[in-house]
Amino acid sequence: MQIFGEKINTINKNVAHALLNKDYEFFKNLAISQIKSGIVDVIDINVGSDPEIEPEYMKWVVKIVEDVCNGKVSISIDSSNPKSIIAGIEHLKIKRNNFINSITLEKSRNEDLLPLAKEYDLNVIALPIAGGGISDKSDKRLALSFKLAELIEKYGISLDKLYIDCLIEPVSISSNNALVSLETLRKIKKNLPQVKTFICLSAVSFGLPSRKLINKNFLTLLMKEDIDSIILDPLDIDIVSNIYASNLLTNKDEYCLEYLNYIKKLKTKENQTS
Repeated sequence: MQIFGEKINTINKNVAHALLNKDYEFFKNLAISQIKSGIVDVIDINVGSDPEIEPEYMKWVVKIVEDVCNGKVSISIDSSNPKSIIAGIEHLKIKRNNFINSITLEKSRNEDLLPLAKEYDLNVIALPIAGGGISDKSDKRLALSFKLAELIEKYGISLDKLYIDCLIEPVSISSNNALVSLETLRKIKKNLPQVKTFICLSAVSFGLPSRKLINKNFLTLLMKEDIDSIILDPLDIDIVSNIYASNLLTNKDEYCLEYLNYIKKLKTKENQTS
């Protein structure tokens, strides 16, 4: 399972403020802290704001993050604005195996990005949504996933480079939302085995108290269904601990070695701060 670090996102007021003030050290330290968590495979960058200036912001943050990553982890250029994604990708020194996040079936959201993905061997995160927005039916999401797979192949991109977002909406809106996402995940894995699955963990709990409790339990359910990739907060100790425990309980940690090493490191840190 690939972990995407979600911390560089202007939905967070502190990140938005730091971006406005071009606080280099803030973004450098935020990237470093995510890498030091030990679980991050990809750092997601979302600087959505004014569409006119977002591409320039993206270039600036990408340079900082890439310098910090130094090839250790991949980078996901995340925006609903294709111009911002293009600016971010073109500003990367090493482009191969990084991520475009995200495309849809709308031409305006894919026709300029997919040739770029093919040229630079990029991974593509795609949303199975149509003009009417997010469907609350897993069968509809699966049908749209098939169309996304066909679209990717038309551009000569291998299906193993495609990550389909299973789309989680807050359970505060409908208590059925988590189940629909889990059904979508199962159906994609069964019917499109070459494609990878992706989801944003924290979206499930939006609008509710004790969000970490909900996120942690939803994470366990996702891991049980063999989700391929999740974007989450890698600095949340409860979430990180839950990943190690879930791997152990689902027979993905032979002889409990990863769990034991993690607990040992955790206790060492606790002793150092006490």
